Amino acid sequence: MWRHTDFPYYYDGIKENNDLPFVLENECYLVCYEYNRPPYFYNVIRQSIFCDIVTDENFQPTKAEIIEPNSMWFGATLPPVAIFVSPTSTYEDVKEEFRKAKELMKTDKRLSYYQPRTDLTPNIRKYREWYWERIKGKTYQQIADDWLEKHEDENTTYLDVLKAVKAYQKLLNT
Repeated sequence: MWRHTDFPYYYDGIKENNDLPFVLENECYLVCYEYNRPPYFYNVIRQSIFCDIVTDENFQPTKAEIIEPNSMWFGATLPPVAIFVSPTSTYEDVKEEFRKAKELMKTDKRLSYYQPRTDLTPNIRKYREWYWERIKGKTYQQIADDWLEKHEDENTTYLDVLKAVKAYQKLLNT
């Protein structure tokens, strides 16, 4: 085992700063390094230090988690979800963590920008075309008749065109 005197450069400012959480975190990573264990053993070591017992919940070589933007790269503002795998990860472990990652993306408020936006006007291109035809001077009935000639499978009336043009105008004004 190593002692704090083995790493004097590391312990120089501890007494002045009283940065014990930082020291404990680094101690755990140093134990990982000393015993040639990957970083996902950090939680296992920390749990054994504080509670003197480690359960399966602490040992997670495969894990889905949200990465805080400032911990990963400079300038990022949107937190990504990552699935960490190890050489001991199985296909089933990765599948299970993928399910958890998808659930995280649905439930965590920090990830709301990943949610698909519902299209309030799914026929916006059709509405826009009708709007411009109306601007050109065509009547609603002419627009409906022209549309029926191009798209025989649709049943479009002048009232549909009227509602669509009004909806498009409203969208332009908002």
